[in-house]
Amino acid sequence: MTTQNNFGIKTFLTAKHFRVNPIYANIAKKEFIKNTTSKEIKKTLAVQKFWNKVFSIEAISSFVSTSLKGETVKSVSPSETNQTSRLSLDGCEIDVSTTHTNIDRNTLRITADYHVVSGSTSQATLNLGISIDDWQKTDFLCAPGASYNAGRFEKLATTYPPFMPPEKQKKDIPIITSVIPGLDIEAKSSQMDLLLTEMTSPIVGVWLKEQQQCLWIDADIDISGQSTGFTIKENQQNNQLTVELMTPPVRQKTSSHGASAMPSWDQGGQLKKGDTVTLSLAVHSSDCCNIHDFYQQLTSLLQSKRHNPTLVEKKLPLSASWQYIEKLYNQQKWSEHGYYHAGFLPPFIDAEAWSAGWTGGLALSFALLANGNSLSQERAIKNLEFFFSDGGQSAQGIFYATSDGKSWGGDDYFKDYGLGNNSWLHVRRCGDYLYFAMKHIRVLDARNQSDLIRPEWLEKTRKCASALCKIWKSNKHFGQYINPNTLDIRIGNSDAGNIIPAALADCAAYFGDSDYMDVAKESAEFYFQNYVKQGFTCGGPLEVLNAPDCESAANLLESLVVLHQHTGDSQWTEKALSYCDYIRTWFYTYDVSFPDNAIYNKLNVQTTGSVMASSQNRCAVPNLCTLSGDVFLKLFRQTGDTSLLQIIQECVHNTQQYLSRKDNPIVTMTGEVLQEGTIHECIQTGDWSGPPGEIPYEYPTSWTEVANLLSIVELPGIYLVTDEQRLFTFDHLDVVISGSDESSIELSITNPTQYDSHTRLLAESSEQRKVPLPYDMVNECTDITVKAGESLKIRVER
Repeated sequence: MTTQNNFGIKTFLTAKHFRVNPIYANIAKKEFIKNTTSKEIKKTLAVQKFWNKVFSIEAISSFVSTSLKGETVKSVSPSETNQTSRLSLDGCEIDVSTTHTNIDRNTLRITADYHVVSGSTSQATLNLGISIDDWQKTDFLCAPGASYNAGRFEKLATTYPPFMPPEKQKKDIPIITSVIPGLDIEAKSSQMDLLLTEMTSPIVGVWLKEQQQCLWIDADIDISGQSTGFTIKENQQNNQLTVELMTPPVRQKTSSHGASAMPSWDQGGQLKKGDTVTLSLAVHSSDCCNIHDFYQQLTSLLQSKRHNPTLVEKKLPLSASWQYIEKLYNQQKWSEHGYYHAGFLPPFIDAEAWSAGWTGGLALSFALLANGNSLSQERAIKNLEFFFSDGGQSAQGIFYATSDGKSWGGDDYFKDYGLGNNSWLHVRRCGDYLYFAMKHIRVLDARNQSDLIRPEWLEKTRKCASALCKIWKSNKHFGQYINPNTLDIRIGNSDAGNIIPAALADCAAYFGDSDYMDVAKESAEFYFQNYVKQGFTCGGPLEVLNAPDCESAANLLESLVVLHQHTGDSQWTEKALSYCDYIRTWFYTYDVSFPDNAIYNKLNVQTTGSVMASSQNRCAVPNLCTLSGDVFLKLFRQTGDTSLLQIIQECVHNTQQYLSRKDNPIVTMTGEVLQEGTIHECIQTGDWSGPPGEIPYEYPTSWTEVANLLSIVELPGIYLVTDEQRLFTFDHLDVVISGSDESSIELSITNPTQYDSHTRLLAESSEQRKVPLPYDMVNECTDITVKAGESLKIRVER
C-alpha cells in the first residue's frame, strides 16, 4: 500500500525484526525536535511469543505521542494490536491506527496509519520506530553505505578535502574521520540522522554481540526523493537504542564536504484535514555469531526481494562509450611531457597533472594499451615510459605520487593545494601503480610484444616490490601515508594498502620471487582479519581520512581473488566469497527518485548498480574507483553464483547513463554542459555536495571514465556458459538464446541503440571456467558487430 499526502511524497515503508521493546510512533515539530521528549507508557499486547528462539520476552509494547514546544501533550499506549488513538499537535487532531502483524516466527510488521481529522499544522515530522534494550556501546550497527560501527569514530572538524593535522600524524592512531553522522565515542546519549537516499539499501542492521543476535529494521518503501530518513538514538545509561523512521526527514545537524557539523536546513511538512500517511516497518531477527553471519543475512534479505538484475534502458553500447572517452583523452588529456593527465588532483584541474595510482596514471594507459587505437597504444607506452623515467622513483624504490612534468610531488598537496612534498605518499598508490604496471607487462607478453618491455622497467618494478616487502617486514602493516625516501610510515591504522597484496602476488608469479608471495599472503590475511575485527574497511580514497569507503572494500576483494588465481589455494576464494557480502553493501539496490527539476530526473537516471563513495561523501558514484570489477566474473567462474555477476552487470549498465554526449547532455547547475565523453563522479543521491539529482560544478575529467574503460577491457560484452546455457549481457544489447542442438547454441542479438555496436563474446564451458581468465581479454574473445537498430543471429560451438 502506498499513500500520497500533501507532503508531496509517497510514504509507505516496511522492515523486518526480531527483538524489540518497545515500538513507538510520534509526531514532532521541526524546531523542537532536538528537545522533544515522550513518556513511554508500556502495556502488554496480545502478540504471539514467536521471539523465544532469540530470548524470552513477555510482550511487545508500543506508544504514540505528540509533542509541542518540547513538552509531551498527549501520550497513548494502545491496548490491542489494532486500535485507533487520538493525538493532538498545534491545533491539529490526528487519529493514529497501529497494527502489528506476525509474518513468521522471526518477523513482525508494524504499521501506523495517520489520518488528520481536523485542523492543520506546518513543519511536522512523523516518526515510527523501535526501541532495543540491552544495547551495548560495543555492539555493531550498519546503515549500508552510510554508517558502519554506528559511525563511532574520532571526528576531525576540517575543510574539504581533509588532511591530518601534525598532531595526528602518527603511526599508531585511532581511526579518525571528518565530521560524519555517527554515535558519540564518549557521550552517554547521542544520535545520528540519515537521509534514506544516503543508504544503498533502506535497512538498518543491529548486531547484539553478547546475545549473538542481529536485528534488521527494513524500510522497504517506494522511495521518493528526500521523503524519508532514519534517526538513530543511543542512551548508554539505559542500555537502549532506538531506530526511528521519519518523514519528511528532519536532521538535527548535517555536514557538507566533510566540514564541521552545521544546523540542518531540512524542513518538515504540512498537515491538513483529510491527509493520510502510512508508515510501516518490518523487523526481522536471527542468530548472529560473527560479522560474516551479519552481512550474509543482509545479502539473503536483499536477494529475497530481487530475483533479476535491474538494468537501465539500453542507449549506449560499450564500444560507443569507449570511442567517446578515447577521443576526449587523446584530444584534450595528453601532455607534451609524455603522459595522460587524468583523475582527481585538485591543484591541477586545469593543468597537465600526472597522478600515479588512485584515479588515473597507469590504470588509464593499461586500458588504452589493451583496447585502444594505434595512437592510444603508442601513447600508452609513452605513459609507461614517463612512469619509469629518471627521478620518478625514490632511492628506496617507491615511485612518487604526482608530477607537473618537470618535478615530482607528494600527497600532502591537500593541505595547501600545491604540488606537494615528495616525502608524502598515500600507500594505496603503491599497490595501484605496481598492479597496473604488471598488467601492461602481461598484455605485452601475451601479444608477443616483449621487445617493448625495457629491462630497466623490470628492474624498477622489482625494486618497488622489494621496498614494499621491506615496509611490511618492519611494521607488519603498510600504514596509510609513507615517506618514499625513507620507507617510514607517517600515518598508520588504515586499510589503504590492501591492494598491495594483489600487486605483490602478481610480481611473485611473474618474477618467481617467493618473498613477494609470502608478504602478499601475510598482508592479505592481515587486512582480511582487520575487516573481520572492525566490520568495515577504510582509508582507500585520499580525501576521506579513514572513513569507511567503497574503494578499500573493492581493493581487498581484488587482492583475495588474485591470490587464489596465483596460488590455487581455496582459502582465498572462501574468504572472498564471505567478504562479498560486505562488498554488496556499497552498491545501490534501488532507484532513487530525484526531484522533478533535477538533471538526473530529466534524464530518467536509475541508481541501481551505482556505488556509494564513502560514509563521508554519502553520494553515489558510477563505478569502482579504479578497477574493472572483473573479480565478480572470476568469482562466478569459480562458484557458479549468478548473483555475483549481477553486481557488476548492474554497475556496468548503470555507468553509461552518466556519459555526457549530444543525445544525453549532462548539464550542471550553472548551465555548463559537460564535454562529450565526460562522466561526472558525483550522483547526488543525498545532499553532501549539492542538491539531490544535480551537478553543482563542472569537472573536466574524472576517474570514472578510466574505470569505465577498464570494465570494457576486462569484461566481455556478452558471456555464455555453453554447456549450462547460462547467458549474461554486460553491453547495452538485447541477447537471448534462440535455439540449440548438440553441437551449437544460437544467439539472437539486437542492438536497440542509435550507435553501431562492436561487442565481444566470451563463450566457454563449465570445465573451461576452471582455467584462469587470460591476461589479454580483448584478443581472447570473439568480435561481433551489430549495426544500430539491427538484429542478427550467430551460432556458438559448444
